[in-house]
Amino acid sequence: DRWQSGWIGGICLSLPALACLLLLDPIRTPTLIVASMMIFGYSVGAYLQICTYLTTRYGGLRHFGKIFGIMAGLMALATGIGPIVAGAVFDRFGNYTALLLAGIPIGLLSGWLVAGLGPYPDWQQACRAVSMPRPR
Repeated sequence: DRWQSGWIGGICLSLPALACLLLLDPIRTPTLIVASMMIFGYSVGAYLQICTYLTTRYGGLRHFGKIFGIMAGLMALATGIGPIVAGAVFDRFGNYTALLLAGIPIGLLSGWLVAGLGPYPDWQQACRAVSMPRPR
């Protein structure tokens, strides 16, 4: 690793904030809509890869299935609920501006949280400490 992966993940997860900004009414053009969709697509694709990598580094391989299973379940739940929320916002306000305005701080916050992750735990040292008998 040349860079701390939290920074890379933080940048990738903050990009949807830029895409939401580009989709707001005053600056929206067909070119910016396409650019926004490309940014969203990149971020969604990167999210799963970042999530998998960081789960192995911070959660260890011993509990990877449990941790990643919960995270994948939450991602699936959010994917199912997201269109319902977006439709409700559109029905209430007649546009998606409120949803886009909410997406900007949410994207920045998620990127900031991932970028702020500390150093990786040393799982091999933890395993050695657990498996070694204690002196009496």
